[in-house]
Amino acid sequence: MSTPSERKRIALVFPLAVPHLAEFVEGVVDYSNNEADWTFTTSPAWSGGFPETFAMSMKSLRGWHGDGAIAVITDPQDAAVARNLEFPVINLAATLEDPCGVPRVMVDHEEIGRVAARHFLAKGFRHFAYYGVADPLYGKLRQAGFSNILKEAGHTLDQVFHAPARTDPDMPWINTLDELGEWLADLPKPIALLAVNDYRACLVVEQCQRMGIPIPQQIALLGVDNDNVICEHCHPTLSSVSRNGHQVGYTAATLLDSLIRGTAPPDCDILVPPGPVIQRDSTDIVAIENSHVSAAVQLIHDNLARSFGINNLIRELRISRRFLERHFRQELGCTPHEYLTQRRIEKAKRLLERHSDLSIQEIAAACGQSDPRNFRRSFQRFTGMLPSEYRLRPSTRPDP
Repeated sequence: MSTPSERKRIALVFPLAVPHLAEFVEGVVDYSNNEADWTFTTSPAWSGGFPETFAMSMKSLRGWHGDGAIAVITDPQDAAVARNLEFPVINLAATLEDPCGVPRVMVDHEEIGRVAARHFLAKGFRHFAYYGVADPLYGKLRQAGFSNILKEAGHTLDQVFHAPARTDPDMPWINTLDELGEWLADLPKPIALLAVNDYRACLVVEQCQRMGIPIPQQIALLGVDNDNVICEHCHPTLSSVSRNGHQVGYTAATLLDSLIRGTAPPDCDILVPPGPVIQRDSTDIVAIENSHVSAAVQLIHDNLARSFGINNLIRELRISRRFLERHFRQELGCTPHEYLTQRRIEKAKRLLERHSDLSIQEIAAACGQSDPRNFRRSFQRFTGMLPSEYRLRPSTRPDP
């Protein structure tokens, strides 16, 4: 273990309260603990419930006698400052087209788009849309990756909406949603929509609620970042491509350590593969063309928490069981009862993963199962384990 005087001093020049940046920090700290034994100077976010007046910037590092920095650099002026500091700087941001001579480590944003496209293609969608932000490089890369995989599969991405990167802060909030709402209303449906990040996806959820457009039945929606605060508190909950932030942070720290030791910087950006899609309610659907099956699926999703069976379904739709079952098999490859049970089990799995405070009986009730014994049997038949065993397993949550 090195002495305090021997430890390298590293500045982290970004707000630690941003969820995906906090994951980066965990990766940086893990590298330090395993390989480097660094001390950190960070940018304060809150103190006693109030924002600090000082926020670290690249300019504030002039004259600082440290050994290196990891930063989020989003404009050429800060990049120029970083280049002229007496210690190496790693940039984590994919905002600028030109990295301006500052070594950059970032998630592979084009691969994020490819991961999203594969997720939607596996669900049988034929129409696709992208909601991005004008100017930043990461948005262009995510759109390109999304579009390229669709093209390889014989589809096109012809429904694109770009919001301005900056809006007037004094503009009424509702005005910012009007243009988005017009675009959403005109989309062919059902459609798979990738939003550039979870925040923008949340705006889609809000606007669809105002307009009465059901998610995921008419718009299957996917965000990026897997920000749990946003994703878990949307209604419906939001599916999202995870960034693999820990690995980005660890990789950035590895590169910074090598630069501190005198290694020449790389000639190009270092890209880290993203994580999987974390599926929640907003993409828990398959694309359906048949209007009777589509209506049945919407009723099933709307009534998962109720004691609601196939008899209720055919009574609501005023069609025969045989007719519904035949078209269900044609569209989805299963019976209505099998589909209803699968959706309830998927809901139960999410509750088991995210709510350790709920009993098995409470989870059964939340999934429309009044008899916990029947719930346990159904769960075991579909998953190969009892609900209590599923809750205790190591959590991987892969892309289905």
